[in-house]
Amino acid sequence: MMPRKNYLVNRSFQANMVVTVMSFSLWLMLIFTAVALCAIYFYKSYCSTDSGVTLLKTDAYYILPGIVIFSLFLLGTLVLGAILYSHRIAGAAFHIRANLRKLREGQYDLTTTLRTKDFLKDVALELNDLSEALRRREDHHLLLREKVRGLLAAAQPLAASDEALRGKISEVEQLLDPPPA
Repeated sequence: MMPRKNYLVNRSFQANMVVTVMSFSLWLMLIFTAVALCAIYFYKSYCSTDSGVTLLKTDAYYILPGIVIFSLFLLGTLVLGAILYSHRIAGAAFHIRANLRKLREGQYDLTTTLRTKDFLKDVALELNDLSEALRRREDHHLLLREKVRGLLAAAQPLAASDEALRGKISEVEQLLDPPPA
């Protein structure tokens, strides 16, 4: 299957996933920053002869910009990863939804194929099985319609003399026509 050109297939789902990953990542970065600053404070307090608070202030001046830059880089990487990862789900769901519409419209000869790294492959296989079952059922119904039409044609001479039989044949002929989609 050809790669999709648009990575934002289902914008609401993918935006929700990105926001979730970002918020989770921000909380983790804040916690790790606080732990790192506490570790520096306790290290300087117990392993140094100078006051831990004064050293923390001077060290934080040099350490915090590095932590912020690393955190922003990590956040950008996680957002890109979330978009690419969610695309495997949203893109597959988009393709499956399109094939469901085709099934609803009566196209039973379709096959749902997903890319190798897409998720929801089990759903695509079930959709393929459903499509095949519906195609076989449609073929069976077409065969039955053909047989019943043959019986109706054979019964037409008898119906000419019997009004009740003519009414029943008319009802059956109406049932043989497929309902509008």
